[in-house]
Amino acid sequence: MPGRLTCRRGGVTLLEILVAIAILAMLVGLLLPAVQGVRRQGERIVCLNNLHQLGQALHHYHEIHGSLPPAYLQNGVGEDPPGAQAGKMKFDLPIPGSFTNPVWPGWSWAAHILPQLEQSPIHDQIDFTIPNTFPASTRVREQLMKVLTCPADRGAGMAWFFDQFQKPIIEAATTSYVACFGALGDMVNSPTSGNGLLYCNSRVRATDVTDGLSNTVAIGERAGLFVQSPWVGPMHKTTARTTMNAPVYQALVSPGAGLGMARFGSRPVNDPWSEPEDFFSPHRDTIHLLFGDGSARAARTTTDLAVLQAIGTRSGGEETGPLE
Repeated sequence: MPGRLTCRRGGVTLLEILVAIAILAMLVGLLLPAVQGVRRQGERIVCLNNLHQLGQALHHYHEIHGSLPPAYLQNGVGEDPPGAQAGKMKFDLPIPGSFTNPVWPGWSWAAHILPQLEQSPIHDQIDFTIPNTFPASTRVREQLMKVLTCPADRGAGMAWFFDQFQKPIIEAATTSYVACFGALGDMVNSPTSGNGLLYCNSRVRATDVTDGLSNTVAIGERAGLFVQSPWVGPMHKTTARTTMNAPVYQALVSPGAGLGMARFGSRPVNDPWSEPEDFFSPHRDTIHLLFGDGSARAARTTTDLAVLQAIGTRSGGEETGPLE
C-alpha cells in the first residue's frame, strides 16, 4: 500500500554469529601463546627461588656441621659390591642382587637441612637411626614440601613406589630436585663413590671442592614427570623407574639408590634415551641447577655434554664453558 512503512525485525544472522566466532577464535589464538609464556616464566622464577632457598639452607648446614649433608644415609656400606666399576661404567646396569641391596635408613639431604629451611617441627619428628619406611616415619614421609617442588613439574605430589616385581611398596611425597652424584660413574652399584658434592654417606667440605663451589653443581632438577623421587630419600626395596607417559623412548627400572641422586652421564639433559639416574627438566629448553656457592642458574638443555660433566665434579680440574 502507498505510504506503508516496513521495518526489519531485530536479531543476529547466522553469518554474523559465524564471523564473531571466527574473530573470537583468532583473538584466543593470539593471546594463548602469550599467556602460556607468562605462566612458564612464572614457573621458572618460582623454581629458581626454590633452589636459592635450598642453597642458603645448605650453606647454613655447612656452617653448623662443617660439611655438606649426604645425598642420603645408608648403613652397612663397606666395599663396593662385586662387579661394580665406579667411574668407568657408561650406563647403570644393575648387577645381580643389586635390587635387594640395603637402602636404609635412607634419609636424604633434604631431611637433614629441614631446620635451615625453617621446618624444625618436621625435622624433630625424624629419627635418623630408623628407616624412612617405618610406620613412625609416615607423617614425615607423606608431608608435601612446596620448596622441594617445581611448579612446572606435572609429576610431583604423592606417589606410590614399587619393587622390582611391580608390587606397590609404599606411598610418599615426591621432590623435583635431587643431589648431584657427579659425572659418569656407577651410582647404582657404587653409591658411595661419587665425584660430586653429595652422594651416599658423603660429608664433603668446602675445602674439598678444588674446582670451586661456583663451578660445581650441588642440586639439580629431575622432574617427577620423568622419575618420581621421594624427598625423604631412597626407600628400602623400592625402585627408581621411568614415570608412565614420560617424554622419553624407553621405560626403565633401576635399584632404589637411584631415587636419592642423579648424575651427568653420557647424554645431554632431557635426551629421549635418558635413564632414571639422569637429571631431567620439566621446563621447555632449560634446566635449573643449584651450585655449591648457593647460586641458582639456568642451563640450556643443549649445553655441551663435556661442560655438564665438568660442573658435575668437585675436583676434576676440567675446563668449564657456557651453560647455553
